[in-house]
Amino acid sequence: MELARKHKPDLIILDLALPDMSGFDAASELKRLLPDVPIILFTQHSETGDQIGFTNLNVDRIVSKGDTPSLMSHVRSLASAP
Repeated sequence: MELARKHKPDLIILDLALPDMSGFDAASELKRLLPDVPIILFTQHSETGDQIGFTNLNVDRIVSKGDTPSLMSHVRSLASAP
């Protein structure tokens, strides 16, 4: 959180499994701090959005680690969004 506040990134790629908190909690806090910064949840559990309901997550995209080649297209898409 401290680094995000300090550097104000244009986009955040966040893993679901983090050492100190869940990726869901981190995404919620990051969206509270930086509401206009897109967040990609990069996870091996890509079905997470379907199970929980994508709209309830504080992320803009969920990308499977099994689909790594598509990650850059998602980054470009979100980075070019107004």
